[in-house]
Amino acid sequence: MKWIKQRENQIFFSVTLVSILVAISPLISRYCLLGHDSSYHILRIEALKQQIEMGKPFLKVNPTYFGGMGYASSLFYPDFLLYIPALLRVCGFSINNSYHLFMILCVVFCYAVAYYCGKNISKNRYIGILSAVILTLCAYHLDDIIVRAAVGEYTAFIFVPLVVYGVYNLCFEDMDKPWILGAGMAFVLLCHTLSFAMCMIFIVLMLLLNFDVFIKKPKLLLKLIATGLVTMFITISYWLPILEQFMSTTFYVSYPWIEPVQEAVKVSAIFGLSFPTLGIGLFILIIPRVLLFRKEDDSVMKYADQCLTLGIAFALFASEIMPWKKLGKIFSMVQFPWRFYVISSVLFSISAAIYIYRLAGSLCLGVSDTPKDYDNEEYINRNDNYVNKYGIVLVLVLAIMTITTIFTYSNQTREYFDFSNDYFDYKPYTATVIAGEWLPESVDNVDDLLETCDNAYGPNGEVLSVTRDKNTLTVDIDKACTCVDVPLVYYKGYVARNEEGMNIRVDGNGINGLTRVYTGDYEGRITVSYEGTIIQKLSNILSLQTTLLIVLIVYSFYSIRRELYYTKSKDLDTKERDK
Repeated sequence: MKWIKQRENQIFFSVTLVSILVAISPLISRYCLLGHDSSYHILRIEALKQQIEMGKPFLKVNPTYFGGMGYASSLFYPDFLLYIPALLRVCGFSINNSYHLFMILCVVFCYAVAYYCGKNISKNRYIGILSAVILTLCAYHLDDIIVRAAVGEYTAFIFVPLVVYGVYNLCFEDMDKPWILGAGMAFVLLCHTLSFAMCMIFIVLMLLLNFDVFIKKPKLLLKLIATGLVTMFITISYWLPILEQFMSTTFYVSYPWIEPVQEAVKVSAIFGLSFPTLGIGLFILIIPRVLLFRKEDDSVMKYADQCLTLGIAFALFASEIMPWKKLGKIFSMVQFPWRFYVISSVLFSISAAIYIYRLAGSLCLGVSDTPKDYDNEEYINRNDNYVNKYGIVLVLVLAIMTITTIFTYSNQTREYFDFSNDYFDYKPYTATVIAGEWLPESVDNVDDLLETCDNAYGPNGEVLSVTRDKNTLTVDIDKACTCVDVPLVYYKGYVARNEEGMNIRVDGNGINGLTRVYTGDYEGRITVSYEGTIIQKLSNILSLQTTLLIVLIVYSFYSIRRELYYTKSKDLDTKERDK
């Protein structure tokens, strides 16, 4: 038995190692791999690094951007996992190494979570490892990392499997682990808002497919609602400050610069080899469902079929058959319809793993998944054959996905750049904000922001010099004027004070979206800094308290269950001895 287990573990370890090495091979370089959005996300990391060094790690407006004028990247774009490379930078790692190590960790985390979820859905290690291999080496997952550098999406890839597992637990296991779905949705939201919205669509569709379950067990809906409310409170520090800003200011994101219809994918290209694609590997691996012939009614196979159905649906959502022009303004925020591939990739990886395992199992007749006697010689011989055959299956799956991966890599021109550690000391590079979606609409000329970043301006065009110290800007007013436009892009939460420490009114009515300070007749020194709003501070406290409470509840649950298990085992041992 030990030998069998050892052999099984060897197979798993080998497949895991090869899968991860294949996925991260472009990252094994002293230079930084450049994707579409690499510079922007690296700038985000540098901004977080500077905030940590100044003792304000959770500052919503990053003072690094636009030569010190600030940008609300951390307010609108979740930084949850970006603190990892930021801390690496603080510890002395280079920009190149920090970013690559972060991407490698994301690949490893994605593999581990996919394995955990696949294993727990199916109650089978082989299915867990199969789903992990398929998802990790899926073409779109690698496109997100290598080609697009879409940090939000490839970090969301880590946690979407938790959502899929949580929905299975809801529909087929009476939701005895509500924290799985809650944690999955919370983590996805803290990685990528659009992926969260797509997960919501997935949950709704899955509820419709399993409507009969909720008719029989209406209490499940109450559990789902309770889980949703808890998730809202855990993530309130992210979404509530966003709502506050949108209620006070209009941002560029409200006027999308790309229409989804322009980026919709042809149906024939969904499983192609060129970007963007789900990859031919996934298409090949779902074929075993057709070869199974018979209908299987167990919950695992039923869920696999549902995942396959919705995986196809989400793939079609990304295509040109969707009436994108008629869907309205809110759907235009998707920008790139092929973002639905995130959900499709996860659903296909789980369903394909289950189908492959069931098909391979039909070739290994007489082998039990749950043997009662591990010391039985006949079983050992059969299981040895079983392990060998499934080991071959794992290798074949790995080979198919590796071929897809090679095609993905070969079809893309990869570029590398050597970022120096002072790269963003050059002010023009701090304006790398892609389309500037989170700039207020009052910023009518983005290029002019850098031109005005070193001076404040009086109401008649007077030029006033400024000094910056971390998050604080200082202006000396030697002539009374009604107001001063300071070189800070306005977001709600800025505070201005005079030398006596008294607050001075500010708003966003300055030229080109700058912060305007209403000085009145005051002459002297004023300081302006971003200190956040009351809502931001209260939401942080509420989010932290809710998280700690849930962790305590889950820990208590597992502690009680473990104690009951040991007590039961002890009682059984006592009864056996008495016999």
